[in-house]
Amino acid sequence: MRTIESLISDAHANWDDASALYPIGRELHDRNRLPWARKALERCVELDPKAEPDAYAYLSYTWYRDSNAPRGDDALRRGIEATDSDDLRSTLSNFTSDQEERARLREAIAGCEAPTVRAAVLAQDVYTAEDAATALERLQAYAAEHADVMDIQENLLWALLSAKGRKLVEGLDLHEVAIPLADRKIAANPDEVFGYWMKCQMLIMEEDWAGVLATTEAALARFPDDETMMQFRGRACRKTGDETRAMDWFSRAIGAKHSFAGARVELAKIHEDNGRLEVAEAIFREIPVANPDYAPGPISIALFLSRRERWEEAEETLLAAWPKLPEWYRGQFVKNPDAKALLERMAVKAIISPDSEE
Repeated sequence: MRTIESLISDAHANWDDASALYPIGRELHDRNRLPWARKALERCVELDPKAEPDAYAYLSYTWYRDSNAPRGDDALRRGIEATDSDDLRSTLSNFTSDQEERARLREAIAGCEAPTVRAAVLAQDVYTAEDAATALERLQAYAAEHADVMDIQENLLWALLSAKGRKLVEGLDLHEVAIPLADRKIAANPDEVFGYWMKCQMLIMEEDWAGVLATTEAALARFPDDETMMQFRGRACRKTGDETRAMDWFSRAIGAKHSFAGARVELAKIHEDNGRLEVAEAIFREIPVANPDYAPGPISIALFLSRRERWEEAEETLLAAWPKLPEWYRGQFVKNPDAKALLERMAVKAIISPDSEE
């Protein structure tokens, strides 16, 4: 049983051991404790800049997930300079918004035959190729040739999840092609939460709520303070008709991580759908208070207000938040069907074009 508190204690106890700090920092990243992960990983590369290229990769992820792309790019560039890693070049080529830099990096790794780099390139083809199904088949074949390399299997897992979520490949059955890989990941690394998280995401996409309940039960037995597993469990309870238990699990998730916006949104939606509008609004309004650094926080309030046709308040809330939103979130928001009515308001259209991604 590994708790977040025990991981942080382990980081303090191993503060001068780079080899111990890397897996601790990686797991803190996967457990959504980004500031603590960043501290452990920064200390790791400070102690031994050349030891573990993946430490730079996970350090960059802590910044990207905090919507700070420049710091994420910088962490990868530091890693490339220190380790000359083609894996890091591949990662930066996927994240950088500098098209010239991306082209240089892609050219630099074009002939690289390192299996993990080759797998990353093949995975990127799944997202960008005109024929995603053929690109996915190539990646699957390559992963089968390197069945013992877990990093390659992770690339395949991400590609399968994205292909299903983006509907890039018709008829993709995650139960058949992906969930067995997630089970392998769990068996190989039982003290890491990532495999459970990936399996739950796939089960949710397949709307296998019984599977989500079974997987979260197993995960919470090993990671009892993981708020994401609590959120997944609450969602599965609601989908199977048990709203009382769903509310309990969403509340437990908020208790485990007070700044957790996702669980608050789902809890508020239950109250809203059952006509408890004052309670729902109060929960939505907690989000930016509990986590003022989370730029999309006010958006849930704006959407709630628009559903209540309180247009002036909704417009004011959205437009005040818009300049602070990361570009990737803006692109998602303008495509969100729930945002359509709000985006069509004249005051909003003057600032935000529903046809744009900015």
